[in-house]
Amino acid sequence: MALIKCSECGKQISNKAKQCIHCGAPIEMEKEINKEEKNNEIVSADKNVMNTTPKQNTNNNSNNAVGCIVGLIFLVVIVILVLYGVGVFDSDKSEKNEKQEKTENILSASKLSNTFSTESKKESIYGGMVHDELQFEDDGKVFWGMCYSKTGKCTGFTYTYTKTGLDVIIYDEGKVQYSCYFNSNSDRMLYCKHHNGYSYENYSRVN
Repeated sequence: MALIKCSECGKQISNKAKQCIHCGAPIEMEKEINKEEKNNEIVSADKNVMNTTPKQNTNNNSNNAVGCIVGLIFLVVIVILVLYGVGVFDSDKSEKNEKQEKTENILSASKLSNTFSTESKKESIYGGMVHDELQFEDDGKVFWGMCYSKTGKCTGFTYTYTKTGLDVIIYDEGKVQYSCYFNSNSDRMLYCKHHNGYSYENYSRVN
């Protein structure tokens, strides 16, 4: 048996009593009121739960959608960076291979089709800047000329040449005019010695 307070006099009575033993106030009416209030509280609580749950679900769904979009964007960026890196690497590798093949071809070829030039220097008579050029053709001929750096105009002679390995010999009517050679690691420089044995020139490849 539990004790409750009488709503009229405030004294404690049995919860099974039909009326207050102190003041005679009916208890059944109070029980019904309390029961109805409790039912109303339960219904109100259920409504609050029903109203709150969809909002939480909506918020969760929205957060999940934003997270998926961010993750997708991040993945796309990573893929683009990887593809770009692979492309650059392949491009550099191809360029290096092409240069290496060209170098090997020039060094191992029996004929040349390239132009080599010395550094510009001041011409002693007219004072203009000049440089020497060796313009090789794949038919066994080579033009040696002194060229004016400003105008590009060259004057000189046409000789013949032979190439054996890294050595290039330039002839003037069968006589050796220049003895040249390549460095074994580079086709960019051609080192030449005049037939007099005293004059040396270093030629850089132009094309």
